[in-house]
Amino acid sequence: MVDEQASRIRLLLEGKFDVEAAASLTDRPVGGWSPLVTERTLVERLTTLRSEVVAEMHQEFRAQTWRLLTALLATLTVMIASFGVILTVVARS
Repeated sequence: MVDEQASRIRLLLEGKFDVEAAASLTDRPVGGWSPLVTERTLVERLTTLRSEVVAEMHQEFRAQTWRLLTALLATLTVMIASFGVILTVVARS
C-alpha cells in the first residue's frame, strides 16, 4: 500500500517536474525515516559523545595541571635563587 502511494506520488511529481527532481523528492530509506532516528538512538549517541568529551576534558585538565605546576615550580626556584643572591650581596656590604 505504501509503495503504491509512493509510486503514484512519484508519477505525479514527474509530471510536474523532471524525473531527477521527482526522484530526489521521493527518495527515502526502506521503511521510512522514523527507524533511523529514534529517541533511543539519539540518547545512545549523545551518551557516547558526552563520555568522549568528558574523557578528553579530563585528559586535557590533567596535562594542563602538570604544565601549570611545572611553570610554578620553575618560577619559585628562580625567585628563591634571586632572593639568595640579594641576601648574599646585602650581607657582603
